[in-house]
Amino acid sequence: IRGRLVFREYWRDPAATAAAIRSGWFFTGDLAQRGENGDLYLAGRSKEIIVTGGFNVSPAEVEAVLDRHPAVHQCAVIGLPHREWGEQVTAVVVRREGNLDDAETLIAFCGQHLTGYKKPKAIHFVEALPFNSNGKVMRRELVAYSSPKGS
Repeated sequence: IRGRLVFREYWRDPAATAAAIRSGWFFTGDLAQRGENGDLYLAGRSKEIIVTGGFNVSPAEVEAVLDRHPAVHQCAVIGLPHREWGEQVTAVVVRREGNLDDAETLIAFCGQHLTGYKKPKAIHFVEALPFNSNGKVMRRELVAYSSPKGS
């Protein structure tokens, strides 16, 4: 994006400024898709893309599938380090109250709706997801919940 309302630089961080602002354009890191009607839809953030076995996985795509499962109240998908694949698709899930579905059930559900490399290899259940003051999940905090097998 660019325009007179876009900031000029990061405060005291010329390296971050040089990486984000090039030729007057601010590169937001947002990923978008153009729909059939020509509208743009946000599809995630480039920094959140999980690279597993050379394939790119959008956390938003996996989250959209998990959100359709009746056991899932909230979820977030992250990439955790993996020795062989680079990163492992991992979901952190808050269950709906009273629901006891297990990780294997949710992984199988994802396998019905996603290509194999996109489905989570691990699911960790938590009481609540960490959110920042803007209501966004703090994905960095989720890494502390677990480290995958094979890393």
